[in-house]
Amino acid sequence: MGRPQLYNSPEEKARAARMYRQAYKNRNATSINQKLFAVIGNSSRDFTETLCCALIQCEESEVPNALIDILAALDIIEDLELEARKVGSAVLTRVREVRVSLEDIIAWVRIDMDALDEAYEKGEIYHQYADSIYVCS
Repeated sequence: MGRPQLYNSPEEKARAARMYRQAYKNRNATSINQKLFAVIGNSSRDFTETLCCALIQCEESEVPNALIDILAALDIIEDLELEARKVGSAVLTRVREVRVSLEDIIAWVRIDMDALDEAYEKGEIYHQYADSIYVCS
């Protein structure tokens, strides 16, 4: 007595496999979005804007601690990006936008805090000029 056959034709098997893959992508995309939401809140633009303002306003002695926090957030985002590569384009695009924004802020901080302040005033920070910054709906 064998296992009953679930699918009678190759087309049924292929359709079932497609449905399974789609369900897998949807389930994981939702999970990644929730994790991203936990890190950045409602909007990556607001998240990076808050980071920039906090960095600009903090004392020079507080900058290394703030940079450590930003690097920790970047580590989480990079892990999410690895997960998102398995899922697909829309989620991956959102995660990459956040990663690029954080990397841009880190680069400005490493150049000089005055450079960050000046770039912020001129609107040269990535999140200020990027059109596709992610906002949760």
